[in-house]
Amino acid sequence: QVSGIDKNTLIRTGAIPEGSYRLCLRAYDPATLRPISDEEPLGCSNTFPIQSIEPPIILRPQNETEVMVSTPQNIQFAWTVPAQAPAGTRYIFRIKELPTGQNPNNIMRLGTPYILEQQTNVNFLNYGPSFPLLVAGRSYAFSVQAVDPTGRTSFRNQGYSEIYQFTYQTQKARDIDNAISILVPKKCGDDIKAGINIAFYLRWKPQRPT
Repeated sequence: QVSGIDKNTLIRTGAIPEGSYRLCLRAYDPATLRPISDEEPLGCSNTFPIQSIEPPIILRPQNETEVMVSTPQNIQFAWTVPAQAPAGTRYIFRIKELPTGQNPNNIMRLGTPYILEQQTNVNFLNYGPSFPLLVAGRSYAFSVQAVDPTGRTSFRNQGYSEIYQFTYQTQKARDIDNAISILVPKKCGDDIKAGINIAFYLRWKPQRPT
């Protein structure tokens, strides 16, 4: 006998939903099917919790960062393996373009096609030139979903990670300190004399972007 959860769902999925439970046993006469032991709470265990497994956590790229354009295309995506995830757990990687000013959560929930929906059995994805090319200057939203092919493991949030976003950006000078090289003074901390009859000057040269 099952109470508090849907019996058909339990049979179909083989997974007990997250919550607190008690296990109760009662003996019956096999000939008459009449109970020969007391009903609950006698014969019942103490209450015990059943918790769903946490979904993956994205490791890279970090949320709301810039990913530099490379030739050929090569973007490294990685995420954690959920603790206690069963062997054979698979991961579904999904990515969409993120229009300016749009909420990435809303974009990922829309029924529009993904740029890529790729299943893998490892916790990383090398987004190489064989995948659809991303466009420099545009932003993208992505997520990972953990799935147990047997259907016996319950993941929290249906196995979906948080939705992250990044901007695919061309290489550029990071800031003015990297854009110029100071020639005079030669090093930090050098004294510079200045006065009415003493010339004071700085000299620098442009540095090529790296």
